[in-house]
Amino acid sequence: MHVTAVCPGFTFTEFHDVTGTRAMVSRLPAFLWMDAPSVARRGFDAVMRGTPVYVPGKVHSTLATLARILPQRLVTAVNRRLSRSYRKV
Repeated sequence: MHVTAVCPGFTFTEFHDVTGTRAMVSRLPAFLWMDAPSVARRGFDAVMRGTPVYVPGKVHSTLATLARILPQRLVTAVNRRLSRSYRKV
């Protein structure tokens, strides 16, 4: 038996409609988004391969790798700066 953590990043679902954040997150670039069926299929395939941690998509995989290898202070500063424009005020 094994466990797979699927870390999909931004995924189109009804979550943003329910939380009232659809307009805010829609400002994010389109290339950052994945559709739910693709995420589910890729996640299932990762489980069947026995992959412990799976980040679907080249963009998200690259960002996850950069977050691991860059200095933590730099990653935190960039995240803080970028996230300010997407928060509710």
